[in-house]
Amino acid sequence: MQDAKYILNPGHAVLLPLVNYIGQTVKITFTTRGATRTDVQVSPLCGTAYIDAQCGPPTVIASSPTICGQTGITLTAPAGAATYSWATVPAGGSGIVSGGSSQVVTVNQPGRYIVTMTTFGNNPCTYSIDTIITRQPAGAYCHFSTTPTCYR
Repeated sequence: MQDAKYILNPGHAVLLPLVNYIGQTVKITFTTRGATRTDVQVSPLCGTAYIDAQCGPPTVIASSPTICGQTGITLTAPAGAATYSWATVPAGGSGIVSGGSSQVVTVNQPGRYIVTMTTFGNNPCTYSIDTIITRQPAGAYCHFSTTPTCYR
């Protein structure tokens, strides 16, 4: 078993892809450090940690599987990475409207989008996920209205 040390971000989710350890035993150890306060006398601090494990590859969640006209949709990468970097394939393509270096990106063109995430820690690793967004089929009519339709 290989040791990997990660410094976790207190109070936030931390992504730790274990794809490189498939078929191996993984041991996760939590170590906490107490804080020192001189203004009051305190007992040793304790911490809480939990694991929300998912057995499957991390995925990008799209607010819609297709682009309708030039309306933007959002793509959301898994939470917990130290950094995010979105790109189009082929490189240099258009479509990313905003959020190219955040967990959530807005796109307005069909195509292939890749997010590369870097983990926290002394020995960070990178992990990439791609997703394909298509255009609404020709002939489909896209219309959204805030006016409710009532049938009597």
